Amino acid sequence: MKKDIRYINTDGNNKDFIILCRELDQFLNQLVGGENNRAEYIPYNQLDDIHNVVLAYDGQFPVGCASFKQYIREKNQNNHIAEIKRVFVREQYRGFGISKELMNNLEIQAIKQGYKKLILESGESLIAAMNLYKRLGYQVIANYEPYVDMPKSICMEKVIGCYYYKKATIDDLEILVNSRIKVLRAANKLTENVDMSEVEIYSRTYYINSLTNDTHVAYLVYDGDKIIGTGGISFYQVMPTYHNASGKKAYIMNMYTHPDYRRRKIAFKMLDLLVEEAKSREIKQISLEATDEGKLLYKKYGFTQMENEWEFQSV
Repeated sequence: MKKDIRYINTDGNNKDFIILCRELDQFLNQLVGGENNRAEYIPYNQLDDIHNVVLAYDGQFPVGCASFKQYIREKNQNNHIAEIKRVFVREQYRGFGISKELMNNLEIQAIKQGYKKLILESGESLIAAMNLYKRLGYQVIANYEPYVDMPKSICMEKVIGCYYYKKATIDDLEILVNSRIKVLRAANKLTENVDMSEVEIYSRTYYINSLTNDTHVAYLVYDGDKIIGTGGISFYQVMPTYHNASGKKAYIMNMYTHPDYRRRKIAFKMLDLLVEEAKSREIKQISLEATDEGKLLYKKYGFTQMENEWEFQSV
């Protein structure tokens, strides 16, 4: 059963956070065979310096937590690094993606506060946690202080807020085609079993022709070497009208952001790039088709819903 979970931002003094951290300590004690077996870690898991906390609730019941604090290598040095601490979800609520949402919320807060990198300490015994961090883009690094001489520790890091927007070329053909199929499956709620081979063939032909004759521009968004977003805009011409003397129009499509990266203004930045492409061609009328999830974004950006267009589906 899918859980209806809400998330709030708070600080290290929150009573629910303190209770969850106690349960986390009990869980870790049981995992390693007693508190004595993790005594050297306890001093580095205090809540004194934690000011940024995300809590997950099922109704009024706290079910999970995560936090970060500023990591300072040297006194008076501002190195824009935050350390993830105290990530925990109560056992009966595991398997519903709550940890991922907690981590994503933390990352958003860290980016807003100007941090450029997140680091954390984990261990081989925390298999589920390690797998989660890797899926979220964290990479294993050399142990940082104070874990340098703790062989059971595994330290990881992730550079945040540094997304690269690449204007696609014909060399990106297969990436564009694959992303188009992925977007269509997501927008139409299609499973992997649905045959998209015909759409794939036509999409490949479309990209070859439109990128060659400059009637389409596509952008790919990367986090490192991982594609996290796409967007495209097609240019065409209709008969001149009173409101559009040139007849030039543009149509935005293939807007997609990976679920783990949503609510970070990636799509907003994509719209900036696509609209600028239209403006550079002196195109003033830009339209698009919106999913329910995208309507709020487009409204905030300045798009208005059209009422006077009709469509006929020929058989």
